[in-house]
Amino acid sequence: MEPREHIAWVKDNTDWFIALPESSLHTPVPACPGWTIETVVSHLAFGVGAAYPYGLHAAADTSSTEAFKDVPRPPSLQTAALVLEEFALSMRACIAAFEQTDPATPCFTYEGPGVAAFWFRRAAIETTIHRMDVAEALHKSEPQVSIVRAIDAVKEAIEFALPLAAQITAINIPAITVQLDEHPTALQLGSGEPAAQVRGPAIPILSALWGRSTNQIQVDGDQATAERWLSQIQIAFAGR
Repeated sequence: MEPREHIAWVKDNTDWFIALPESSLHTPVPACPGWTIETVVSHLAFGVGAAYPYGLHAAADTSSTEAFKDVPRPPSLQTAALVLEEFALSMRACIAAFEQTDPATPCFTYEGPGVAAFWFRRAAIETTIHRMDVAEALHKSEPQVSIVRAIDAVKEAIEFALPLAAQITAINIPAITVQLDEHPTALQLGSGEPAAQVRGPAIPILSALWGRSTNQIQVDGDQATAERWLSQIQIAFAGR
């Protein structure tokens, strides 16, 4: 997907969250143990909306500590309306920062020196994962992400999120392949000869790779290796 498509994706997710009824914000979110929808919305407002522009404008050689040292802390908001208002302000400011930035601008990323397009994609996928979490909590059955976007999000999990999680946990896991029903080529996670293959539809595989439900996926080969990969994000990024 192109960087501008990622910005449009962030906009779609932002509008979806803004439209949530205030009465839903105290609903528990099973995919994020201990969190409610209000916690998720606040996390996105300050973990994405406020934080990502700092990474976007940090120099490529900036450390993660320096990049995010001035990110605003969430205020103590007393009403659901204020939580949604703060989310809307924060995310719209983030989107404006994306729109005003050349995707090829060199900047800090979680992977080291990179370009601004990293943050556009990361924001699109972070908001999507939590949109799926909240939709599940509200028992919404309709898909929250298109197949094209789900495939892109699966690729990002394989290219960035899961390798980073393995690095954080200092665990060397044998490779696996991921075969999406809607994609002709198997994707490889890790290096070396694959020990297992995870296969199924793109949206359920996205959910599984992000440590959520493993329904509708199948594993061929070494089940234990596949399970280790599917647990890494929850271990490394608890609550995300």
